[in-house]
Amino acid sequence: MKNWPEWLKKAKTENAKVKIVFGSVSWEDGIWESGIWEDGTWEGGTWKGGTWESGIWESGIWKGGTWEDGIWKGGTWEDGIWKGGIWEDGIWKGGIWEDGTWEDGIWKGGTWEGGYIKTKRRP
Repeated sequence: MKNWPEWLKKAKTENAKVKIVFGSVSWEDGIWESGIWEDGTWEGGTWKGGTWESGIWESGIWKGGTWEDGIWKGGTWEDGIWKGGIWEDGIWKGGIWEDGTWEDGIWKGGTWEGGYIKTKRRP
């Protein structure tokens, strides 16, 4: 591994398809098992634990862990703690939302403690 950030080297993963493009991490598939994600783009796969600190989540399945900040654009959240950031779309199935901005998507269960909801008008 050349020029990989130290935080990614320390993470536990399975069948990961990761690229470093112009110094930015791009995750395409596989399973994230633990560690701290610090920045980059997540484009699919399964998150099973650890801490997300910033970046863009495009799609995939979140199964547990702590989301601290970043932009969630789509995918399925199954469990964990959302501490802050922007949710743009997707399905929330359970977990704890502490703060952030919810813009669109489907809420199916869990605990809402605070934050902001923006609704989008649909034709």
